[in-house]
Amino acid sequence: METIALIIPFYNGSKYIKDAILSAIHQTLPFDEIIVVNDGSNEKESDYIKILAYRYKLIYETKQNGGQGSARNAGARIANSQYLCFLDQDDILLPDHNKILIDGIKKQPTYMRGVVYANFCRAEADGIIYSRMSRPKNRLIDVNNRTIYSFLSQDIHVLPSAMMILKSTFIDVCGFDEQFRGYEDDDLSLRIFMRGYHITYVDKDVSVWRRHGNQTINSEAMMISRLQYINKWCDYLYNDTVDVRKVRMSLYRRFRSTVYHDLVKVSSLSEYILVNNIVQLFYNKFIDLHSLDYKIKYYYRKKISSKKWDKVLS
Repeated sequence: METIALIIPFYNGSKYIKDAILSAIHQTLPFDEIIVVNDGSNEKESDYIKILAYRYKLIYETKQNGGQGSARNAGARIANSQYLCFLDQDDILLPDHNKILIDGIKKQPTYMRGVVYANFCRAEADGIIYSRMSRPKNRLIDVNNRTIYSFLSQDIHVLPSAMMILKSTFIDVCGFDEQFRGYEDDDLSLRIFMRGYHITYVDKDVSVWRRHGNQTINSEAMMISRLQYINKWCDYLYNDTVDVRKVRMSLYRRFRSTVYHDLVKVSSLSEYILVNNIVQLFYNKFIDLHSLDYKIKYYYRKKISSKKWDKVLS
C-alpha cells in the first residue's frame, strides 16, 4: 500500500493557508502525513499556524527562514511516507489530486521510480478559476525524446503542487537547491531527468495556482534566482556527451527577453539598481552569442530605462 506525505511551507501566509490545509484534508485518497513547516514567520503568524496545526492534527515543524526550497527539504527529511507531495501556502489541491497521481504511477509498466506530474488551474486571489489550460502541449516531458537542451530552453511547468515524487528519488538528487527563491522546481526536474528517473505526465487537473501580488514570481528574489539558475546550468560540470555551447544557447534564448523586460518595467530605484546589475552580468556572460541587431536593441532598452532613473541617482 502506497503512503503519501504532503509538505506545506508556511511563511506569514495566514491569508490563504486555511484553504490550502482544507484542500489537503478533503482528498478522496487521503494523505498519510500532512507536514506544515513554519519557515521563520513572525510571532503572530506563528501562533496562527500552530493553532491550525493542532486543530487539524497536522505535523508541525519550525525553522529559521530559508525560503520555500529549504522548508520543503526540512519537511521531506521528517516524512515517513513512500511518496512526497508539496503545496504552497496560497495554492489549493483539487479533491482527486492524490488519486490521479497514484493512478498515473500504476499505469507505468515498470512502476514509477521518479516523478509523476499533471496539470494545474490558474485562479484569482479569491480562488475563482479563470484558466484550466496550464501548459502548451510542447511543454510536456517525454523521457524518450527530451534532451537537456529542451529542459533548459523553456519553462516546463512542473509545479510542486501538481507533482508526486518518490522520496528515495528526492533524497538521491538532494532535494530542492536552497539557493533559489524561484526556478527551484525547474532545477529539481532537470536533476531528476539527468539521473535517469522516470518522469510521467497525466493530462488532468490536480491543483489550483492562485495569482496575487505578494508571490515570489513578482519579487526581486525571483530576478536574483533567475541569474543563479542561468549561472548554475551554464557552469555545470557536464560530461562529454553534452554540447556546452548548445546549453548556453538554450539558456540565452530562453531568458534574454525576460531579463531585458525586467529592466524596462522596474518600478523602484532599488529594483532598477538590482536589475541593471543583472542585465549587465547577463549581457557579459553571453556576449559572444549576441548578434549586432540584438546589441543595438540591448542598448536601446537600457537607454529607455536609464532616462527614468538617472535623475534620481544624480
